[in-house]
Amino acid sequence: MCSSDLAPPPAGSNCYGVDLNRNWDTIGFGDGATSSNPCQETYKGESRNSEPETKAVATAILAVKEKARIYLSFHSYGQYWLTSWGYKTSLPIDNDKLVRLGRQAVEAIQCVTPSRKYTIGSAGAIFYIAGGASDDYAKATAHIPYSFTVELPDTGRHGFILPADQIETVGRELWAAMPVLAKETARHNLGPDPALAADPTSYTEGTRGDNPRY
Repeated sequence: MCSSDLAPPPAGSNCYGVDLNRNWDTIGFGDGATSSNPCQETYKGESRNSEPETKAVATAILAVKEKARIYLSFHSYGQYWLTSWGYKTSLPIDNDKLVRLGRQAVEAIQCVTPSRKYTIGSAGAIFYIAGGASDDYAKATAHIPYSFTVELPDTGRHGFILPADQIETVGRELWAAMPVLAKETARHNLGPDPALAADPTSYTEGTRGDNPRY
């Protein structure tokens, strides 16, 4: 299982597809667990935003960026509630705020299924570095204050193929988390991410230096 599209092979290759969660035109593109080899599952594409799917969603995000307060990307699997950043291991200046909301969302999930455990934290710090992902695009490029990637159940027994009789429960868990996020959306001021002014080097490619792990 992978997150690739069906892009035709580039010149000199017979492998199809680009990993759409490595293709975004944002700070950290090409860093970490990405590949320039078209035959690898993490192939980032020939250029940033090269894929029509990435371009379409990026356009939609930018159209609402002044009003959107939270960006959510659902993946599987592992039961992680991942916060910024994905392209480096160092934490964002507003890490406490991001983790706090993630914890509140997970607590709401546990009201449905008390045994459900999620690991909460920065994607690059507790998971792995992967540049060019949509969650970094939402925060670093579109300046949406909260950007989360949620790795859904389970933790590995079934992996990507969750049994059908478990899907409804996972849906109810996530639905329980939505009011928590909605309340924060209503409370948060409109406009660019407040952390941008305090930490511009994390948002802008040209000012971060050469080390993605700084």
